[in-house]
Amino acid sequence: MRQFFQSVSVLFVLLLLSACGGGGGGGGAFNQPAAGLVVDPATTVVTLNVQASAAQLNSDSSDEVTLTAFLTDINGVAVENAEVSFLASSGSVVITQGTSDSAGKAIATLNAGGNSALRSITATVKVGTLTVTTVVTVVDLGAGATVDALVVRLGASQLNLDGSDSLTLTVVPVVAGGVAVQGVLVSFTADNGGVVVVPVDNNGDPATTDTNGEIAVTLSIDTLTTLAGTITVTASAGGVNQTIDIAVVDVGAAAAAAVNTLNVQLSAAQLSADGSDEVKLTAFLTDINGIAIEGAVVSFSPDTGSIVIDQPISDSNGNAIATLTPGGNATPRTITVTVDVGTLVPVQITVDVVDVVVPLTIDSILLQTSSAQLNANGSGTVTLTATAVDANNIAIEGVVVSFAADDTTNDNVIFVAVTQGTTDENGIATATLGVAANASTPRTITVTASASGVNKTVDVAVVNVALSVNTMNLQASTIQIQAGSADTIDLTAILTDSNSVAVEGAVVSFSADSGAVVITQGTSDANGQATATLSTGGDSTVRTILVTATGGGITKTINVGVVATVSGPEVDSIILLSNVPQMGTGGADTVDLIAIVKDSNNNLLEGVDVVFVADSGAVQVTQATSDAAGQALAILSTGGDTMNRSIVVTATAGSQNSAIVVDVAGTGIVVNGESALTFSGNTPLTLTLTDSTAAPIVGEILVITSALGNSVTAVTLVTDAAGQVLATYNADVASGNDSLTITSMDNSLGVATVSAVYTIAVSSDSFQVLTPASATEVDLGANEIVTVRWLSNGIAQAGQTVNFSATRGTLLASTAVTDASGDASINISSTNAGPSLITAYVDNGGPTTSVDIEFIAIAPVRLDLQTDISTVAPNNGNQSGTQQAIITAIVRDINDNLVKNQVVRFELVDISQGSLSNATATTNSVGQASTTFTSGAGATALNGVVINAVAQGLPLVTDTVYLTVTEQALFVRLATGNLMEALSNTLYQKDYEALVTSVAGNPVPNVQVTISAIPTFYDKGYRVWDAAAELWVPVFTIPGATGAKNLSCLSEDIDRNGLLDAGEDINVDAVLTPGNILSVPVTVTTDANGFANIPLIYAKDYAGWVQIELTATVGGVGSESRDRIEFILPILNTDVNVKTSPPPGNPSLFGTGNTCYTGGSLVANLSQITAAGDTDVTLTLRDELGNPIVGTIMTTFIEYSSGNNSLGIWPDLIALTLPATDVSGQATSVVTIPAGLVAGDSATITYVADGPNGSVYATAVITYITP
Repeated sequence: MRQFFQSVSVLFVLLLLSACGGGGGGGGAFNQPAAGLVVDPATTVVTLNVQASAAQLNSDSSDEVTLTAFLTDINGVAVENAEVSFLASSGSVVITQGTSDSAGKAIATLNAGGNSALRSITATVKVGTLTVTTVVTVVDLGAGATVDALVVRLGASQLNLDGSDSLTLTVVPVVAGGVAVQGVLVSFTADNGGVVVVPVDNNGDPATTDTNGEIAVTLSIDTLTTLAGTITVTASAGGVNQTIDIAVVDVGAAAAAAVNTLNVQLSAAQLSADGSDEVKLTAFLTDINGIAIEGAVVSFSPDTGSIVIDQPISDSNGNAIATLTPGGNATPRTITVTVDVGTLVPVQITVDVVDVVVPLTIDSILLQTSSAQLNANGSGTVTLTATAVDANNIAIEGVVVSFAADDTTNDNVIFVAVTQGTTDENGIATATLGVAANASTPRTITVTASASGVNKTVDVAVVNVALSVNTMNLQASTIQIQAGSADTIDLTAILTDSNSVAVEGAVVSFSADSGAVVITQGTSDANGQATATLSTGGDSTVRTILVTATGGGITKTINVGVVATVSGPEVDSIILLSNVPQMGTGGADTVDLIAIVKDSNNNLLEGVDVVFVADSGAVQVTQATSDAAGQALAILSTGGDTMNRSIVVTATAGSQNSAIVVDVAGTGIVVNGESALTFSGNTPLTLTLTDSTAAPIVGEILVITSALGNSVTAVTLVTDAAGQVLATYNADVASGNDSLTITSMDNSLGVATVSAVYTIAVSSDSFQVLTPASATEVDLGANEIVTVRWLSNGIAQAGQTVNFSATRGTLLASTAVTDASGDASINISSTNAGPSLITAYVDNGGPTTSVDIEFIAIAPVRLDLQTDISTVAPNNGNQSGTQQAIITAIVRDINDNLVKNQVVRFELVDISQGSLSNATATTNSVGQASTTFTSGAGATALNGVVINAVAQGLPLVTDTVYLTVTEQALFVRLATGNLMEALSNTLYQKDYEALVTSVAGNPVPNVQVTISAIPTFYDKGYRVWDAAAELWVPVFTIPGATGAKNLSCLSEDIDRNGLLDAGEDINVDAVLTPGNILSVPVTVTTDANGFANIPLIYAKDYAGWVQIELTATVGGVGSESRDRIEFILPILNTDVNVKTSPPPGNPSLFGTGNTCYTGGSLVANLSQITAAGDTDVTLTLRDELGNPIVGTIMTTFIEYSSGNNSLGIWPDLIALTLPATDVSGQATSVVTIPAGLVAGDSATITYVADGPNGSVYATAVITYITP
């Protein structure tokens, strides 16, 4: 039966009535009417549901729809004798039961009323103040008519083979005229392991189409049976079947990330308005080397018309394909299709919908190769793909394309096999290129594709086995050669690996754009060298020859000038000038070169050929022959080399030459770290290598040396994606003012090109804690002596005042004076248990040190025994896995302090032959001792297992828990997907699903599942921008944290009672940390498939910093089952992938200290900048208790970004002042804003306050906006 169900629940405001309650009933409860008072039943109705027996009416009035109203009161009880009205916007309504019966039902029927017009009728049902409407559609079904067609829409065109996603498939049954039909039952089948989940109605039956005539189902895959390829889904309804294919792909994210170029070709620029043809869109994907990218997902989105994605994943030729049609819209217009892949800027291409299609004429050929290399042993082939396009880049079908390859070695081992000689509908023709097995010498093959007089070439290298080449340096014995001479120039390519070690056996090819190259040694020797010679090749033209060497996937070029004496006036002199003496290393700067040619009388010579040559960088000759002013012109650029250096540029005319030096500068090394420390200490250093635009330089080696001979350690000395090397300076050899020299080495030459000097003052002071040792346990109430010793150059510093502070406990004195041995001592004790960090320091920038101890309770008076589950299944072979319960004893003293080091004895009384994993356990720092109960093969009565726990030697400190061993009737499992959503600017929602099944594995509907979500761990830190990953990634400041379900700080709510009990306030902030920071429903109910949705809602600031234990429990005594999963609250990708928009929760709300019980906060306040000049950044530094920290000087590091290529201005932005914090914990940093900025320019200043217990961070983002 087709049914349409629509309900509304209206909550009637009864609080006014309850507030007016009288007599002994009080004002807090709802009172029943007094005896004799007549109450209209309609006023007690709070819920009105309306059900229609069908969603459509036949226009010939041959049928009718029954409308049933269901009435209930505030307690969900049916309301009897309430008057209900039924109205309709058209048609006819017959009320068959206008007063609700004992079941709370009132009934009416609706028919078309003799009006055969196709339309929608709105039926309105009223009772009291409540109103509900429902819509019935009048359709022309005809006697025994069926659905005419099924329209299918897909939410996505593919599924991942790893089962990590799903897609929505929407089906719309339609009848004549394209009218969608409501209430139709649609069935679905899928092959290749496809799993279709159909929603169900309130009765647990498969749902029918909704009021829009639609039904949406979810399609996923079975990872055990689904294969890569295609899933065919068949939808069936009313005798009509419709199939749709969904690609199943092993999507490689790396494929999309590797795409550097996206080109789109059309099979035609026009579409016939009558829909008689179609246009094929082919996307061509290539990497940075022009090699086709396979496996990347491409999307095609038209603004009008209809598109079918034939091939969403790029193939081995880098092609993804879609088909565009007018979509039934015959209006002449232009359709814009947006093509998108990875992080590239989407490409938009247009197709005109016209009445007459104009034929196309070939203009150019796009020639691509599947690989840039062929193995010389003949083990592989390269696919050649030629695409013929017109002047508008539209693909042309039916063009004959020929392929040819040269054979410079004449060994007749090249073959070209044409696989498709005439272009297809996508304008594509293909061929295969190969070489004979073990018969081919390394070289370069030039392939030519030709069609209709248009040619296109591409080079393919024939190479031996690839070696691990990291750098190559190309050198020439001289940079010029006389025209017409028989002289040769020696060319040498030097290849090294990532460790700068020579690479032997790499094949190197040499070529030149003119002249003649003879390869004298084509394979690198033990010194990593391959060689060749260059001559003019008999060409006496004055010119510049571009020489290219390629080896190990690396290409290098060098310019060689061909010079000669010109006819006419003899050149007596040439002067080379530049418009500026230096350029930046960032790559955007250029230098204009002017060569002035004169004769012996200083007359300017016209028509003289001038050759420009540079020993590095790149020269673009814009005027090679001198003009009437005797000038020849060229432009010099860095050529992509970011190292500081001097470029020697030579201009030659005839036998005369002139040279100048252009400095390339701006690359620098910035060092951040402590500027002072005591001998035997260490400090982290961050070394950042940037070019003249402050952009990071990646993959360069930094060398660090200490003038005092102190050691510097690092995991790697190669700069990362942020241009950084993270190192540690160790004051382990000598004290004094140490100068660190940091040098960047040119990887190809091994020559230092950039250097920086960083000074660290290593104090000769030795300031150490003698007692107690780190992690010493101190009994509550006991006095512990804390002694520090201060030596300078081995001499005791007597009579000096030392300050002491502690995060827990009471200091009997806050200062002490050193004695003749340089020792200062104080006493500390505590009445509450937990860790304490004791810090000793000397005023006015003197030395500081610290030690951590733990105060422990030792006198237990109470023991609480808990179990994580009260019902355990027997271990009789019918269950999956070992059936166990964790038993935990929590021991406290008279003040509720958690007792450490107390032995707890566990005793078991059990007839099921169960066992305990251990009979005794010792309490830890949080007062806990645990054992595990494993059930036997038999079942027990209710609470048939008794477990006692008693504190060793204290028989009155005891407690008992009870367990029941019984077969489990229900099983629950938790799972989630890879999606989440932002509910608002401050909240996230992450959904989990609880699946409840029977012993047989069948889903169990309508089961109530109890949910809890308890924070278990939290962490401290901050997020930084990772340029390589293009994400804000977390940096955990407590050692050991990884963020992979491995946070550092245990939740303070140890007994999970939601109360701050004695001994739980580890960080001494008077609240539970992290506390309950998210909301979940108390219970959820499973649907017909056994699933229940669990929405987790939490503030964005906690994402990434808090770990949660989510628990689902079903059943009661005799049938309890539980599943739990632990995870870190996720953060939405769109909140961490924009560099200019720092993510929420940065830094962590819990601080940035390096222990769980120390921390503090640093806040930076600054407004937007509208003009150049000085601006203030106000900094406030406090400890974790909110007290101001006095006398701290911050350090900084700065990142820049530009809105309009004015980035080079920003390096002038400097912090003028960084004073020490005052008595309020505040300091004002004055920052100079340079002139010349444009809207959108910004700089991010990170301030760092370092202390004995770690560092805290604050960020000020300076954004320039238009005044």
